[in-house]
Amino acid sequence: MKSVIFQQIYGKPRRHRWTIFAFVAPAFGILIVIFGISFAFSIWLSFHRFLLTRPKLGITFVGLSNYFSLLWQDQVFQAAVKNTLLFTLGVVSLELFFGLLLALLLSFRTNRSTAALRIVFLLPLMITPVVVGLIWRYMLHSELGVINYILMTLGIVKSPVAWLTNSSLAMPSIMVADAWKYTPFVMLCLLAGIKALPQEIYEAARIDGASPWKSFIHITLPLIQPTIKVVLLFRTMDAFRIFDLVFMLTRGGPGTITETVSMHNYEVLANYFRVGYASAMSVMILAMALTICLTYILILRTKWEA
Repeated sequence: MKSVIFQQIYGKPRRHRWTIFAFVAPAFGILIVIFGISFAFSIWLSFHRFLLTRPKLGITFVGLSNYFSLLWQDQVFQAAVKNTLLFTLGVVSLELFFGLLLALLLSFRTNRSTAALRIVFLLPLMITPVVVGLIWRYMLHSELGVINYILMTLGIVKSPVAWLTNSSLAMPSIMVADAWKYTPFVMLCLLAGIKALPQEIYEAARIDGASPWKSFIHITLPLIQPTIKVVLLFRTMDAFRIFDLVFMLTRGGPGTITETVSMHNYEVLANYFRVGYASAMSVMILAMALTICLTYILILRTKWEA
């Protein structure tokens, strides 16, 4: 079945069709030039050895050697994959839980106070990731950070906590910073989904004696599943590509505890100038992201259609 757009295009006279395509063609051309050609060039480079530090060697074809090195020899890349998956699972769970909680709290009634709260909750979403990284870098500072000051004032800790240099606390700290920024996005999407639900269903449930908890479990949650699915998909793909917060907070440290695949890819290119190897890594990251995306969709579709 054709989409509405294609029905509108093909339902018009031939002269009008060419007019529509003429207006759309420049946008497609720009996308092909910017994305298609550069992506094809990256794939081509991934099969070659090219070092910017030794340009006289030129570009040498090595076949699948770069990919074999990534999968079986590069232990830093393998550790980065584990770190990225751990970060993605943790941060998406946090954002979904608190985003749904805030959406439910703001959906009970609409007045000036809730409108003001929505604006306050959306402020982190308006800040660029680099600035968010700087804010949390200063807040989590072991000596000058406000978080340690509050915890020590309340007597929760006796000495400053090294949030970003402790191997056990560095990754959770980045998760909290990312959740602080993107939970408003999840809240906004879920709030829109909840507000779009028909109120007649809830009135019928109240007449039948359903408690608010049962209404949430049996009415709200099933009806907003499509919205949850879209939010989870977007946030999972975005979290898997995390770079800016890691770069601003820990640079992948201490050691490689918080180094993600994007961070490792940057270091290979920026520090070691291995263009071919970095291109192969970029293709691998894209392949993993697409695999996670497709798996996500298949699992959610199977679960919700059951």
